[in-house]
Amino acid sequence: MRFRPQRVFASVLCCLMGAGMLILVTSQVFSAQDTRPGVDCGCELTGTYQIPSKGVQPAFKVTSVTEGTSPQGSYRYEVGNLGGQVTLAVYTSDDQEILNEAFTPSGSAYWGFSPDDGAFVYHFLDPSAYEQVKLFRLKGGVQPIPIESYRTGSSVHYFSRRGRYFFYGAKIDIETVRIVLVDTWTLDTYTDSLTLQLNPLDKIGLAGWGFNYFKKDKDNYSYDAAFFYAWAEKDTGNVKWRLLKLDGFTLLKEGSATSGTWFGFSPCGDILGIIDNTAKEVKLFHTGRGEEHDFFPNWSGGAQLSTDSSYHLLNQTTQLLENTADTDCPEQADTDGDGVKDVLDNCPQTPNSDQLDSDGDGIGDACELTQTDSDGDSIPDESDNCPQTPNQDQKDSDGDGTGDACESAPVPPEWPVDSQLNVSNVTKDSLTLRWPEATDDIGIIGYRIYHGPDLLDEVGFDVFSYRVENLTPLTEYEFAVQAGDFEGNWTTDGPSVSVSTLSNPPSWPEGSSLRAHRPGPRGVP
Repeated sequence: MRFRPQRVFASVLCCLMGAGMLILVTSQVFSAQDTRPGVDCGCELTGTYQIPSKGVQPAFKVTSVTEGTSPQGSYRYEVGNLGGQVTLAVYTSDDQEILNEAFTPSGSAYWGFSPDDGAFVYHFLDPSAYEQVKLFRLKGGVQPIPIESYRTGSSVHYFSRRGRYFFYGAKIDIETVRIVLVDTWTLDTYTDSLTLQLNPLDKIGLAGWGFNYFKKDKDNYSYDAAFFYAWAEKDTGNVKWRLLKLDGFTLLKEGSATSGTWFGFSPCGDILGIIDNTAKEVKLFHTGRGEEHDFFPNWSGGAQLSTDSSYHLLNQTTQLLENTADTDCPEQADTDGDGVKDVLDNCPQTPNSDQLDSDGDGIGDACELTQTDSDGDSIPDESDNCPQTPNQDQKDSDGDGTGDACESAPVPPEWPVDSQLNVSNVTKDSLTLRWPEATDDIGIIGYRIYHGPDLLDEVGFDVFSYRVENLTPLTEYEFAVQAGDFEGNWTTDGPSVSVSTLSNPPSWPEGSSLRAHRPGPRGVP
């Protein structure tokens, strides 16, 4: 079978036809360390393994004036398109504007929220055919998350089902795909470039990817724990794959496979299963720790991975690995006594059986830290660029993250006490100025020489004299020197001097000469 990674997660089991004898092997139990709530424990789902989830697509196409609300109702947006320019504004539920963007795409533009209302993204092609992707974290104050722009012929954009992670995949040339993963809570970023087997007709190339997830029955709860991607390698056409732990973007495992390989996650997301039809090989990997369990059954025909309450199974009969996802975790305490075990409780020290988490940050409302506003300007300290100085306008003229209200006053260089601007070599139309060295805590960048209010010249930090020329004879001049530092601060109290040029000397008529004769007895006639 030819491997086509644009369908790499579609069931390749259709190619594993027939039936054969299966050998029962002794199961291996993974340790219960580093358990993750709802994945390693507390999940009761059983059944067949699932192909990785691409995620939730956030995009909506701009048409004319558009408005709507975010998935959880925390925000609303207004989008306009006038004369080719897109205006995009996001408001809180109480009509506080938190985002206002304007841009001019070369074609269509798209935008959308993450499923948990925690992030917002928009993307468009600029006139240079580069795709601009603008991602913003909305929790705890709007914060942009930088993403590189690429000249791309096609791209995909997804949030994980719970919404914490954003995925961007772009085909940046005929054989290269660039992938970007962003943790919108921690702002960590993972990138990789995949060099693919040549296939210019594919939208995104010979590659595929997806998140693990599960739905906790009626609660419809998804947990994002791992990410998997695979691609057909250039020249060889072999399948390469990588498994990431999303928290911290740790590379757990990577490997290769043949074109007849199927990949899938167990229903609770704790195990990645790989069935290599050509090699007749099954591998299982723990999605939290990367632990591996190999199984080499002798089968012919179709094969399928599934779970029941006790085991991970091959073809629902051969026991491969003990299923611990639905068992109690080692720490099954309920410290606050609200009926929710600590490992699943978003407020383990504060009773909150409803597990309400309005901002979707993983910390329940009952134990969310109260926002502090030290300066009383209605801006919480965590979002305030001047937390100790009232500045409701949050003005930051130089864009350095510190508000103007608490920005330190600029400190210019200092001149030595009793500094003087000395003058020498005065002629009718020129003179030389000399000055002492100024000092500064970050360093002198240079000196400026002024004639009255007019700037004559600027010299380097190691120059302490300047020859002034083309002056008018018998004329009084005012000169001053100012010093500057690397932050652009210039003195205004530099040394100055008042000086007059010399007058023109007496002149003789043109052709004048001095003649002498031999003296006689009574002197020169």
